[in-house]
Amino acid sequence: MKVYFSAMTKEDWPEIQSAIKCILMADTKGVVAKDEHGTILAAGVADTFSFTTCQVHQYIRNPLVLRHGFLEEIFNYVFVTCDRIAILGLVPGDNAKALKLNKHLGYHELARVKDGFNVGIDYIIMEMRREECRFINLRKAA
Repeated sequence: MKVYFSAMTKEDWPEIQSAIKCILMADTKGVVAKDEHGTILAAGVADTFSFTTCQVHQYIRNPLVLRHGFLEEIFNYVFVTCDRIAILGLVPGDNAKALKLNKHLGYHELARVKDGFNVGIDYIIMEMRREECRFINLRKAA
């Protein structure tokens, strides 16, 4: 399988939004992985930018993209290209799969907002700092 990375376009958005259920914002941008037929395999979407942070949402349709540098593309994009010092993630407390993946990637829990996602479902605020990210070359990011 060949994987091609490119900037996310407005044509990519409907499929990505359907998968990650987030709202297109004025500052939404990201990286998309596609195969040789133009099929979206994965996307890393960043939004809610502050001076030093942003939120990142990940959509992985085909896990094989992980072997083709998808995580390196996302984290280099955010930490190096966009020059952020931390990534924040808001994860519904009942999304065990996302919580497990985020922890495996190196995010850590900062706080919980009780009933923040829905009644009985907390919002878990997660963070990954640039110096903790194992997917980027820190010399490039400095």
